[in-house]
Amino acid sequence: MQQFFAILVKYSAFFLFALLELLCFYLIVQYNDSQRDIFLNSSNLITGTLAKKYNSAVTLIRLPKVLDSLQMENGRLMAELRRNKYSLADTTTRVEDTLYLQQYSFIPARVVSNSITLHNNIITIDKGSTSGIEQNMGVIMNDGVVGVVDQVGKYYATVISLLNSKSNTSVALKSSGYFGNLVWNDSDPLHMSLEAIPKHVPVHRGDTLVTTGYSAIYPSGIMVGKVEQAALEPGNNFYDITVRLNNDLANVQYVMVVKNLLKEDRSKTEKEGNHDQ
Repeated sequence: MQQFFAILVKYSAFFLFALLELLCFYLIVQYNDSQRDIFLNSSNLITGTLAKKYNSAVTLIRLPKVLDSLQMENGRLMAELRRNKYSLADTTTRVEDTLYLQQYSFIPARVVSNSITLHNNIITIDKGSTSGIEQNMGVIMNDGVVGVVDQVGKYYATVISLLNSKSNTSVALKSSGYFGNLVWNDSDPLHMSLEAIPKHVPVHRGDTLVTTGYSAIYPSGIMVGKVEQAALEPGNNFYDITVRLNNDLANVQYVMVVKNLLKEDRSKTEKEGNHDQ
C-alpha cells in the first residue's frame, strides 16, 4: 500500500494532467454538437473495425470444424448419388420395381502430409482405423481420384498417391468405353500416361477419362482427366497417351475415403469362381 501511495505522489503531476485532459475532452464532447458527432462517428468506426477483425479471427479458428462439417455433409450427399448405389431390379413383375442398395459410403479426411516430386509419392491423412479406414480403400476428391489407402494406424493412414509407380488405376474413355491403365512416369504432377488403348480405337485430344468401376476400390464414372496428347508410333499396336489430370494433387487438402459396402460379398463370390476353374 505504501508503494502505491509513493507512486501516486511521485507521478501526481502526470495523473492530474491526465485527469484534466479527460475532463476537458468530456466537456468538449458533451457541450459541442459538432465535436460530439465527430467523436461518435470515430468511435463507431473503431468499434466496427475491431468487431470485424474479431469476427474474422473467430471464423479462422472455427474454419477447420466448419470444413469438417461440410466434408461430412458432402460425403453424405455423394453416398446418395444413384451411381454410388447398386441397382436391384425386379423384372418378374409387369412394372419394373427398381430399388437402390447403398454400395458406397464416404469418410472425410484432411491431408496432413503430401509429396509430389518422388518416384513413389505418399499422402498422409488424419483418419485411421478408429474412423473406419482400412487398407485398399479408394481416396477421391470432389473433382477426381487421389489414390489408395496403404498403411493404417489408429488415427492416421498413408495413401499411395496416383503419383506413385505402384499406382495402377483402371480408367476408360467415356466416349467409347475402352479402358486402360493410368501410370505415373515421374512427369509433372498434372500429367500421367494411359496405357493399353489399342490402335483401332478412336482417341482425340480432349476425350474424357473416368473410372471403370471394375475394381472394388472406386465407384464408376468418377472423372479422372482428359487426353492431352495421343500418338501412335509406326509398328505399335497401342497408343502413347498423355493425360492431364482433372485435379491438382499438389494442392490437395481434403479428401473422401471410399468404403465399398459390398466389397466382401464381391471378393467372396470371385474367389469361389476362381476355385471352380
